[in-house]
Parts: sequence; C-alpha cells; structure tokens
Amino acid sequence: FKKTMIKKLISFDFDGTLIHTPTPETGRDEWEKKTGLSWAGRGWWGNPESLNTKVFYPPVNQWVYNHFEKYLSDSKNYVFIATGRLHRLKPQVQNVLKLHNINCDLFCNTGGETFNFKCYLFEKLIKSNPHADELIMFDDRHEHLIKFLEWSKTQPIKVTIIDINNKKQLI
Repeated sequence: FKKTMIKKLISFDFDGTLIHTPTPETGRDEWEKKTGLSWAGRGWWGNPESLNTKVFYPPVNQWVYNHFEKYLSDSKNYVFIATGRLHRLKPQVQNVLKLHNINCDLFCNTGGETFNFKCYLFEKLIKSNPHADELIMFDDRHEHLIKFLEWSKTQPIKVTIIDINNKKQLI
C-alpha cells in the first residue's frame, strides 16, 4: 500500500515486550541443562545461542500480542518490530517470530545504544510517512520509557508510549 495511506506507526519492542525471551539469569542455566555445555564467560544479548529455538521456546506476551494483532488488522497502520538485538542476530530473531507466525518488518540495532537507535529509526519513519499522525510504541524497559517521554516532546506527531509492565499508557 502507499505510504500516504499510513495514519499510525506502531512499534513493538522484541525482548520482554512482544516475546518473553529468556534472560541471562534463567536462560544460561536452561541452556546448560539442555545442551550439556558451559555458558561461562560469554555474553547473552549479543549471542545467537540466546535465541536458539532448538533450546528455547520463548512464548509471546499475550497482552501485547493481542494489541499487535489488533493494530496489524488495520491497513492504515504500519506495524513493525524495533529491537536492540544487533543486526547480525536478525536471522535468530526472525526464527523466534516464525514460531508464532509473526510476520512484519523487523528493524535490528545497527550499532550503538538501543535508545539512540530507536529514536533515529522512529524519526526516519515519521519523516518518510508524512500522513502519519501518531507513533504508538510498546516497550518494557523503564529507563527507555522515561527517556522516550522526553524525546516525544520534540516530535512533530503525537507519540503514545505504552508501558507494558504496568499495562498502561504513559502519555
């Protein structure tokens, strides 16, 4: 469809928002039990094994997924996933999404701090969709939510921020 038809931009964060991916605290133990190998000394969020669908079956966050489906059903919405996961992990993120038949545009972090990456992406999408009148974003990271509140005041369209942990709109 034409970009002129888009009225709302809707962003869903991946880890901990749309999908309950394993965290380092629980995931490392589960990975070691299932594979028999030690995780010691390796990072989590940048490691493709943290999204290995042969080891983990990360479920959707049903409350967020219900919103995702609702927004996806309206052709005037542009629904996408924006994640802090590095671009080199895009195939692993896509594999997790495929487990739940989730198919939409996926933007992975191209480098740097996740908050800055998302602001840059959102600003680019706002500029390239001149008829959009709102950006709705679903996120779980409190420190990002607070920063997005400040950032939202500088934007030319309405920004609605959904704190998924408290299941409420911040602005």
